Amino acid sequence: MKLSFKKLVNKTRLYYYDSESLTFEKGKWLNGLYLSFLLNILIIAGLLSNNVSINMKYANVLSILKQKEKTIKHLEVKSQDSATEYADFRRSLPLKLTLKEEKRLHSLYFTYKDLIEKHHCPHNLIWYIAYKEGRFNTTSKNPTSSAQGMFQFINGTWNNMCKRGGMDIGGRYNETKQVKVMCIYLDYLFDKYKDWKKVHSEYCGGVIIYKLPYYK
Repeated sequence: MKLSFKKLVNKTRLYYYDSESLTFEKGKWLNGLYLSFLLNILIIAGLLSNNVSINMKYANVLSILKQKEKTIKHLEVKSQDSATEYADFRRSLPLKLTLKEEKRLHSLYFTYKDLIEKHHCPHNLIWYIAYKEGRFNTTSKNPTSSAQGMFQFINGTWNNMCKRGGMDIGGRYNETKQVKVMCIYLDYLFDKYKDWKKVHSEYCGGVIIYKLPYYK
């Protein structure tokens, strides 16, 4: 059974003819559709807005994480470089140390690395002597002479090297000053012999137990 156009319109209630106002009016279903469409638009807009906010926060988090990762990798590389450097240095120093002495040597090496390099002295020669003479102890004393400190300088040598470096003779137990005086003394001996092996021999009284590679 076929419905007329007028009856079809009235049945769907999209539009209907109002006999009182003599006009076509929107049906309730159509109004509901518009309202539903409007609500969907608002919901979608809200979701998109939330997604933008979430995406921005996510991007910020990613940026922070990437920066942290970059920083961590940089620190790891520096740490690895330092570890490799110290391992190379340690291999050049044929000493059997206790854990406490190893920690002490590690601290000394990195604390005075720049100072020693400024004087172009071999690191392993300096710390080999520091261990053999005074076991890295800045207050070590020889009971039979005036030798004191890590490098066991006697008064005459200490006073002369302090004068050579433009320093007063005080601070015999100052760690930094002992290292400075040692560098000045090794510079003095190298100027004299032009050979680190001879410098080593001079310092040790002609007896060299270990033949160091004299890495600078």
